[in-house]
Amino acid sequence: MRRHKISFSFMIISTAIFFSLIVACFIIASSVNVDDEFNRIKEYSSSSEIFNFAEKCKSHISNKLDLAYFIMGVEGLSTMTAIHSFSAVVLTLLWAFIIPIFGIIFGVSALQQIILIFIEKIRREYEYRNMYITVKILLIVFISLFSLFALIGIITTSIIENSLNSVDSDMKNYLTFLNGNSSHHIFSYLTAYKYFIDGGINEIMKNGFENSNINNPGDLHNNLVGASAIISAVIMPLLFAIILLILPIFLASIISNRDNSSSRFSNWLHNLRIDSKKEYWSNLIKNPWFWIAFIVFVVSIIFPGFIHPYKNQTQIFITIFAALILPLGFIPLIIAYMKIVKIRVFNYNKTMFNQIIIFNIAIIFIQLNYWILFREEMTYPVWVSLTWPFISIFLSLISLVGFTRTKK
Repeated sequence: MRRHKISFSFMIISTAIFFSLIVACFIIASSVNVDDEFNRIKEYSSSSEIFNFAEKCKSHISNKLDLAYFIMGVEGLSTMTAIHSFSAVVLTLLWAFIIPIFGIIFGVSALQQIILIFIEKIRREYEYRNMYITVKILLIVFISLFSLFALIGIITTSIIENSLNSVDSDMKNYLTFLNGNSSHHIFSYLTAYKYFIDGGINEIMKNGFENSNINNPGDLHNNLVGASAIISAVIMPLLFAIILLILPIFLASIISNRDNSSSRFSNWLHNLRIDSKKEYWSNLIKNPWFWIAFIVFVVSIIFPGFIHPYKNQTQIFITIFAALILPLGFIPLIIAYMKIVKIRVFNYNKTMFNQIIIFNIAIIFIQLNYWILFREEMTYPVWVSLTWPFISIFLSLISLVGFTRTKK
């Protein structure tokens, strides 16, 4: 592992964070009481509808971790903090949001290190090339399938969400009492139905909302609801899991050092040294991948960071948070320019790689946090809250891959 100090160190850090979060989660869970949290929901509104909704949902929640999924799925972050105890909020954020993200990071980085051991034992170049091409094709195929089903899922869930928001149903009233707005996200509806009806998500996949005993669920074809639930709860998670299994193989093949030599990626990363402002600006202006990442980053800051309703303190906080992220995204470029001013040589490829990586991290961070934690506060339709994050993250990753393919 000495030849891969950065990736190995990253794996160790991600492992430590992941398991520390799990330990912290179970410690916090010991102080959470399911009955108390549902009593808080009942006390939040004096409505008898909320009382009945809470009682019905509580009967389908078997443990504290299930409670975390329920809270995350039904409530926006501002509602969550207003209703529940501090321990319940932290448990929800850890178990239903933060731990899954770090679990993916840990899993990919750990699997990558294991696969590196086997790839670096390959001695024949043609065997390595065949493996690399096969993995690359598989990755493209499954990403394409994931994108296709994502598109189908966005279309079907948009139809369902529009129908549910256009009628005065009991479930819509439940969510309105909780979140304070009259338009709700499809996943808030699906989570509410999942815990409200007998049979949960399996019942929805089989019969839609037919046996939900909810007044006026909207003019929906149950087959459409079932198909959408299958795509969202089965097909897309399965395709995503396959992509996560293929991705570390692809990454390992890129950074592998076979025959005790430096990897092509490492050689490229340390190529092209710059020591003048003219070279700096010339290479920056001519780099299309930087500009793609830059534009997506800025647009992500503006939308949804600045363009959203301003009706409560949480929505104002979203804007302040976006404004703080903006200057932090340009740290590598600022450091590089300071080196030039002081007449110091710096590595262009490495600096630009770090810059695009930071753009990618910021874009993914913004999109996941805003559209998951604040989806109820945003009040945008599902096609916006799914399509824009998908496009922005996809373009940012394309900019990273495109730049690493640049031959300089």
